[in-house]
Amino acid sequence: MIWARVGFVRWPLSLCLLMVIVFTLIAVAALAKSGGARKTRTKIWIDAVGVWGFLAFLSGLLGASVGLIQALQGAERAGTMASPEAAAGLVMATVSPSLGTTVFGVAVFFWFLLQLRWRLAGADAAD
Repeated sequence: MIWARVGFVRWPLSLCLLMVIVFTLIAVAALAKSGGARKTRTKIWIDAVGVWGFLAFLSGLLGASVGLIQALQGAERAGTMASPEAAAGLVMATVSPSLGTTVFGVAVFFWFLLQLRWRLAGADAAD
């Protein structure tokens, strides 16, 4: 399975995805409350979705760096790029940024929808 081959980066990526989901649910609940759109706390929950998404993106970049280092070290030890260690490092270097970018994309999508709802509800309350 690809997820197991990502290495240690799967843990920060998993945490980031979990936090994006949790903060999205908290923000949806805050927006559903009466007067929630006027509260600063609601905006903080919405912004937390974007921050955790960006942390997922950074975790993916970290995985790319560590994977390339592992691949080059494996190739150096084996004397060839065809070693299994080098291949494992290259898998980590290519898959982890893809997963991090995917989590970031999901977070930005949710952030945008929540931001839109928050602003529309605030405009409705001002009218």
